[in-house]
Amino acid sequence: MSKLLNLKSAIVFVLVLTLFAAQVSVAQSADQQGANKATSAAKPKPTDKGKANKQAQKREGKAAKNEGINQGINFGKYDFEGLKAEAAKTGKFILIDCYTTWCGPCKQMSRTVLRDSAVGAFYNAAFVATDLDMEAGEGPAIGTQYNIKAYPTYLLLDAQGTLLHRGVGAMSVERFINLGKAALDPAKRLTTWQARFSAGERSVGFFSQYADLLHECGLPANAEYRSFTATIAPDSLSKKPYWKLYAKLGDLSLKTELAYVIANLKALKRIYGANAVEAKISGMYWQPLLKAYQVGGPKSPDFLKLDSAFRKTKITNADLIADGVIYSAVDIEADPMAYLKAVDMFYKKQPNQLDPWWLERANDLILKTDNKVALTKAYTWVDRAVEHLPDLFFAQYLNARYQLALGRKAAAQKSLVLAQKLAEPDSPDAELVRVLALRVKQAKK
Repeated sequence: MSKLLNLKSAIVFVLVLTLFAAQVSVAQSADQQGANKATSAAKPKPTDKGKANKQAQKREGKAAKNEGINQGINFGKYDFEGLKAEAAKTGKFILIDCYTTWCGPCKQMSRTVLRDSAVGAFYNAAFVATDLDMEAGEGPAIGTQYNIKAYPTYLLLDAQGTLLHRGVGAMSVERFINLGKAALDPAKRLTTWQARFSAGERSVGFFSQYADLLHECGLPANAEYRSFTATIAPDSLSKKPYWKLYAKLGDLSLKTELAYVIANLKALKRIYGANAVEAKISGMYWQPLLKAYQVGGPKSPDFLKLDSAFRKTKITNADLIADGVIYSAVDIEADPMAYLKAVDMFYKKQPNQLDPWWLERANDLILKTDNKVALTKAYTWVDRAVEHLPDLFFAQYLNARYQLALGRKAAAQKSLVLAQKLAEPDSPDAELVRVLALRVKQAKK
């Protein structure tokens, strides 16, 4: 039991630590800015002449730095018909930057990659380009026509408006130029690969590359994968190239394949490892279970059917995972009290749960709400875990966070001292303690 407890504690520690990685990064950034300010303040003030020279050097350096982003893509203001006419007139292809005004990656690309001189030199030579707000003017119609689901999407078309290739999301300069090169190369175009698939090409090597290409283009590959599986026997899943595709694209609609996996669970675990196989099975069931619960509740036929099928898979902790839907279906931010109730219901069905589980649930809550009533009741979970796991860093750290959230500054400081002793020097844990200590120091008594 002790070994099991330690193992569970270690797993929880790793999982939860990642949730705070962003906080550490922000804290480190703030600290660095503070250090820079302190260094700047310590330097003697330059003379007016020296200051002027320094400012001139700064302007020159900034100009040099920006030289590569002053001659990017020439985006013209065309409607779609005008864009095609211009492409036909100049003998060029078409690039459409499909963006929205609220899209962060769109703005990032516009500020950087799309203004890069190398990008401009490549695209201006071969493409007529325009940028299009997908929520205004012709945007919605273009979005429907080309099945645009994410932003930014880059459409690369011929002069008739026929899709050749496409890309999705923020990219590096090199990758964005390669996107355009693929559109110019018939062998690399998305449409060429789509034609090969439509013509019946089904080798595992071809389909693996095709599925990756669809993903890069922001397109689902589920329908294509179902077509692919129709040409292979279920026992092909015992071969790694086929399993790799199933692990990425298999879903509950592939009943024959799922039946094969369940019937040959032990053999597949020996080949690919128990964790990989069980993660695939639970992953396929999790979202459908969650959706069925949210739509119809715990007694709906759809949920009960899925729930029963999942539990019968006999994977490790199937019952535990299925019961977890109870609290996972609750929107903590919208109704933290409902989350508390759901967690209590879960525990009644799983009375042998180890204490680190309570830390996970408490962490979920404190990350998403500042509701004092909810946090006060959830603190009993933290208190329980601290009582049984006093030497677990995250138990003491989360205890300090809760104490601070509940206005108990002295208790928070006490837990922080214990957490600091448990943290390795110069580790992410130590940084978490340092950042929280600053918050505690600034808090009112």
